[in-house]
Amino acid sequence: MQVLSLPEDVPLLARALSRPLSMQILKHLREKQMSASELAAELDLRLNTLKYNLDALEEAGLITVRKVKWSCKGRKIKVYAFSEQPILLLPRAKTNEYSSTFHSLEEIRGELCQR
Repeated sequence: MQVLSLPEDVPLLARALSRPLSMQILKHLREKQMSASELAAELDLRLNTLKYNLDALEEAGLITVRKVKWSCKGRKIKVYAFSEQPILLLPRAKTNEYSSTFHSLEEIRGELCQR
């Protein structure tokens, strides 16, 4: 689980989700894992256009690299997958009203990650 506090952590997520192409990428990756080349072919896009969006989605935690395979020419090929990790947006008030909730969720997340 990713716990994001507003406004510090959300810009990456908002930027990634605001692009129609990002939503298409997420839809395809929910169906199956794919490399950037496979996605580019499915979406009829240039690889550099797709790569920009893949990087934004990965940075926001919406997709992950599930495995790396090697091409015939010895190049690394990342295989992307939809991240099944839930994301919780927790707005912070001007006071520390939510700080105990936020810290409790961070502790729970830490415990879950250690399992």
